[in-house]
Amino acid sequence: MSDKTDDILEGQPEAEFEHEAVMEGEVGQAQSPAISPEEVRPILECLLFASTEPLSIKQLGRIIPSADAKTLRRVILDLQVEYDQQGRGLQIIEVAGGYQMATHRRFASYILQLNRNKKRSPLSTPALETLAIIAYKQPIIRAEIEAIRGVDSSGVIHSLVELNLVKIVGTKETPGRPPMYGTTEEFLKVFGLKRLSDLPSIRELREQYEKRSESGASEK
Repeated sequence: MSDKTDDILEGQPEAEFEHEAVMEGEVGQAQSPAISPEEVRPILECLLFASTEPLSIKQLGRIIPSADAKTLRRVILDLQVEYDQQGRGLQIIEVAGGYQMATHRRFASYILQLNRNKKRSPLSTPALETLAIIAYKQPIIRAEIEAIRGVDSSGVIHSLVELNLVKIVGTKETPGRPPMYGTTEEFLKVFGLKRLSDLPSIRELREQYEKRSESGASEK
């Protein structure tokens, strides 16, 4: 394990590992012989490469019952540091409560060239506006979304629900009990977020927008 990995792990609360130790006991009653971190590394790489969805420590623990949660986390962190230090084209990211292997964003232009002939269905501006409102204001009802946007949003909300980016998370205690909307785990995956608290603040978004606007104006 690298020194950097040890530093990261030292910052992890002991309670987290205690919780994971309890979780390990739930994975299977018959414990397999302990497996070393060196043996875990190639197995983890294979699983993360083969999976199209993020894998949580609990899921990995079910697949590799001979490795405890702390070992799995240490090996993943060590792989993350190793990939970063060696400048690999791949990286292991933490997203939507799990870990996933992904291409590095600095090589995105090459990936776009590879897929340039494939049809893409980017979200429309109204859909992005509505999704942003839901993400930052959730839980929120349709009337509140429309009050912010100033237009009917029923069709856009329906489309976002069909894309599994938005879901009904409850009903509001007002006449008619209108449904309240919130984002899904798929939303976190699509936008590469570990949790909702990782969303940039409105101020950060405004600053990024202003910088891009200034950059675009200077290029004209």
